[in-house]
Amino acid sequence: MTLFWGFFISVSPAIAILCYFYECDRSRGESYQDKLKAFLMGFACIIPAGFIEGLGAYFFSGNKMSDYFGHMNDMTSTPTFSLPEVLLGGFVLSAMVEESLKLWILLAVFRKSESFKSRINIIMLTVCIGLGFASIENVMYVFTLYSKMGHTIAQARAFMSLPMHAIAALVMGSILAQTTTETKHHKWIAIKALLAAILLHGTYNSLLFMHTWLSGLLVLIGQGLSIFYAIRYFKNLQPHLSTKETSRKSSRTWWQLPSHSPLFWITAVAAVIASSYWIPQSLGQVAGRKSTGYQSFVSNDENAISQVQFKYRNGDYTGVISDCDRILSKNPRNAKAYLYQGLAYYGLNNLERAIESYSRAIEIDSEYALAYYNRAEAYFYQKNYTLALADYDLAIRAKGDLGSKGNKRLADIYANRGDALGRLGRFSEALASADRAIEIDSQYEFAWYIRSLALAYLNRKQEALKAVDTALQFANYAYIWHHRGDLMYELQRYPEAIASYEKAVQIDPQYARSMYSRGLVLAELGRDREALTAYNQALALYPDWQVVKASKQQILNKLKQKGAI
Repeated sequence: MTLFWGFFISVSPAIAILCYFYECDRSRGESYQDKLKAFLMGFACIIPAGFIEGLGAYFFSGNKMSDYFGHMNDMTSTPTFSLPEVLLGGFVLSAMVEESLKLWILLAVFRKSESFKSRINIIMLTVCIGLGFASIENVMYVFTLYSKMGHTIAQARAFMSLPMHAIAALVMGSILAQTTTETKHHKWIAIKALLAAILLHGTYNSLLFMHTWLSGLLVLIGQGLSIFYAIRYFKNLQPHLSTKETSRKSSRTWWQLPSHSPLFWITAVAAVIASSYWIPQSLGQVAGRKSTGYQSFVSNDENAISQVQFKYRNGDYTGVISDCDRILSKNPRNAKAYLYQGLAYYGLNNLERAIESYSRAIEIDSEYALAYYNRAEAYFYQKNYTLALADYDLAIRAKGDLGSKGNKRLADIYANRGDALGRLGRFSEALASADRAIEIDSQYEFAWYIRSLALAYLNRKQEALKAVDTALQFANYAYIWHHRGDLMYELQRYPEAIASYEKAVQIDPQYARSMYSRGLVLAELGRDREALTAYNQALALYPDWQVVKASKQQILNKLKQKGAI
């Protein structure tokens, strides 16, 4: 139902405008079939437009344009554009392609029809094509970006983009309507109509691509004025102009008045775009910081998230949860708030609630790599290695970034993925995943540790020993020394195994596993008293450890048989 309302909001203004046109035509007995046909032709424009724009974006801007739309709801990660990129994307890749296709379909389908002989009908047909294109474009945006932006995308497209398409079509149609009174220069009139529509459409797009507060304000002001003058123009449009008046109006060339001069409008557009691009930067520099569009004007949500991050870094998990609840009560589609809420629950060892929060973040942003990564960690510690592995893979494939520690986190994902694969008995895949982590960060000790484990299970003991020794070059952790002790034991290098276990206990006096393993090696060497001492050390930390109790009892029985006790 929620998605349905997003769809309804995105197309309802087009339906309202079409109904208005139909009423205007019906009052004069005009047929509606051509208008409906034009509306459907606007639908058809989206196919070649999408193909051409997609190719253009790929060749001229790489993934930057797709990144813009992918992160358009996140002011802190939306990519910024240089002025040439703004103009290329706004005027060429979008406005020129779309308006050219609309004009081509209009002339190809309706130029020889009876409807094209009436000035009012030419304008209406052009507007219907524009509304048809805008409607299907809105529907596509809602379905592709709804998970990120919810109703915001539907509302923005319905009340900003759709009227822009209608106004650009109205400008194009009003200029094309001159062909009903001009006997010559029809091609020149068509070019003028196209250029005017591109100028309006391109200016709108370029201002939006800047993503600055000034450009956004100018879009709102310009659109409001455009709608006002469009309504006035349409009301004053007389469908039956007298021949004398028509001749007098058509004899006046379009560039004679200053406000109709192409030089005037090009200069005005250039001034608007330049001011929108440079004024926010200049203000930022005056304030002692470089402006990056909206990023310089942090939203209330971002300020609140900053406070949440501060509390999280200081271990105030209860405060983080409380703050996130307050943020989400105002904005239930804040994926970052759900992420930090999940991190706080994880810190409180409430894994179920943590997974629930991460899942909500992913529902809002299906490309949220950090949410997948942290949900995988929670699944891992629940020993649900299959789900953890699936989320590690999703985190790797997600287009969203991994934050300021991107490479480190990516290496961590591959290493942990290898750990999950190893626990599922898929040792060759675990080795490949650990190697990928080492490619990203060659000094990542945990990746070398996982590589050593995988090699050991693949019975490649010497390679495993080299890997664990490499890990110890970068970090001196008890669990790595313990694994080295296990390798030495399997290689029957018992003194070195005992030394490795002792080193692990020196690093972490609570590391009972190494105490127990050391006892096993000592028992095998016949050093029963020392083995008994090692078992007692482990049981002092974990009195109910049944395996150690059983091993201790074996030593006691052996000593009794010898009469040593």
